[in-house]
Amino acid sequence: MAEAMIIDGHALAFRAFFGCSFPLSSPSGVPVNALYGFGSILVSFLERWDPDMVSFIFDSPGPKFRNEMYSEYKANRPKAPQDFIVQLPLIFDFIKCLGFPVLSVGGIEADDVIASLAINLSNDGNRVRIMSPDKDFCQILDEGDIVLTRPPAGRYCDYRDVDAPSFRTEFGFAPPLMVDYLALLGDRADNVPGVRGIGKKGALKLVQDHGGIEEIYENLSSLTLPVRTRLEQGRDSAFLSKDLIRLKTGVDIQEKPCTTCNCDRDRLKQFCSENNVSRLYERCINSSMKHSIENIEEEVLYI
Repeated sequence: MAEAMIIDGHALAFRAFFGCSFPLSSPSGVPVNALYGFGSILVSFLERWDPDMVSFIFDSPGPKFRNEMYSEYKANRPKAPQDFIVQLPLIFDFIKCLGFPVLSVGGIEADDVIASLAINLSNDGNRVRIMSPDKDFCQILDEGDIVLTRPPAGRYCDYRDVDAPSFRTEFGFAPPLMVDYLALLGDRADNVPGVRGIGKKGALKLVQDHGGIEEIYENLSSLTLPVRTRLEQGRDSAFLSKDLIRLKTGVDIQEKPCTTCNCDRDRLKQFCSENNVSRLYERCINSSMKHSIENIEEEVLYI
């Protein structure tokens, strides 16, 4: 059984950018701190988990279908810093030097692409590890041999694995009901409204006792007056939030979205030298990655 690793590219790049804040620039003056941090963390991933194949998923530019459902979706997020934006092409080039594909799908969020790819790979008999801090991926843990590896805030040496059994132990309900739990709570990071006045304990008890949003609303008469009133007032918001949080798992992914490491040594060396991150080249070449390092043609998929 092969081990597949799917990396939430934008999430890792942002964490690298803010976590590697010391000044570092290319000879032409372009900042490369996110590039260096991204590459360093990636090498540590490959050394620690030694996957047979890897894929990087990034958000495509422009609005996504959830923005059409709810105009305020993610409206609270500040614009990405320009020093981060200019480094994304460099990060893509670095990934290409290692021979890995970079995938984004127009109009679809990276989370939906990741979920779809994870389920496809699992259905094909692979063990799948999703590298992301996003708790929304818990909802697909029942879809096969899938584990979510979440780094804690601000640190990269400690990771927490969440699979279907450990999720059930922690939350007391099945992974697919994570959608309903989060729909009640809302998500401040994505500006998903949830139900006003329902907190973590209340949401947890409601889902444990009744199941999904639909079942909860079918059993309003059994709830206390304060909880029933909040749910009645927040009915539309609850169902909207569920639609926003539910991952789209039928994204059409073509060709080879996940491959082994096939590094182009010469290209990687030149790239790192030109961008003042030669130490990153040494880390890649001297790492304990088990897969072959050989020259191949670049492979980047944009749909």
